[in-house]
Amino acid sequence: MKGNSVHYEEIKKLLADFEPVSLDELDSVRLLNRAEKKFVMHISKMEPLLSAAKAYYKVLEINEQRLLDYSTEYYDTGENAMYLAHHNGRQNRYKVRLREYLVSGEQFLEVKRHLNNGRTTKKRIEVTGNNSDEALGQSLIESATPYRLDGLEKKLDNVFRRITLTNHESKERITIDLGLRFSNGKSSIELPSVVIIEIKRDKAGSPSVFEKILRNIGIHGSSVSKYCIGRALLEPKLKANMFQNKIRYLVKLNALVHDHINKS
Repeated sequence: MKGNSVHYEEIKKLLADFEPVSLDELDSVRLLNRAEKKFVMHISKMEPLLSAAKAYYKVLEINEQRLLDYSTEYYDTGENAMYLAHHNGRQNRYKVRLREYLVSGEQFLEVKRHLNNGRTTKKRIEVTGNNSDEALGQSLIESATPYRLDGLEKKLDNVFRRITLTNHESKERITIDLGLRFSNGKSSIELPSVVIIEIKRDKAGSPSVFEKILRNIGIHGSSVSKYCIGRALLEPKLKANMFQNKIRYLVKLNALVHDHINKS
């Protein structure tokens, strides 16, 4: 495969073989309190991965599309409290983001919390453009985090394409993110060869079918945060020593050099 446009065309053909699932059906397995496990791989692994997964999983389809575009804004304190909590390995930590589902135009303010027991919770409100948005956002942030909405600043923009698979029997949802691009108003970087996969399950335990498929193609778990990696790649002065091994791996996957970081 000669380029990422070719990758995407082949991926779309592979996704056409999956049984579709609607957003309403997917929402029956919300998994707002869940166990998560992440994986990172090269985009060339998508063909064997999807070919093996189609017998066990359905794919989310919206408006006849299965490879969906997302846009995310990440927020943090002026002192980068949430970034540093992740960097320093705190188990009880937060992430605040504004996510837009470009296929539908819906926007949600979301708070993710990583708990001491390893599980992750997510709370969110829809952003409608009404005057009540700010009050509702403030209420969400104050009730779900130790922060205030007016104390947060936008730190990072991230756009990507996502495939969402589900297996209702095992109460499991898989997200496959690719075409990653990060920007912060001063510089930007693209990771066209990197794929980030997340398995979200009601309960942790024995490996899921999807995890077994990943193992069969040589892919193993690798904790990674798009927010932290994006910031570390774009801000060389930001504390990031705990992420260096992950950054080196992404650079290797993507054959990146510093010149690929675009200065605005």
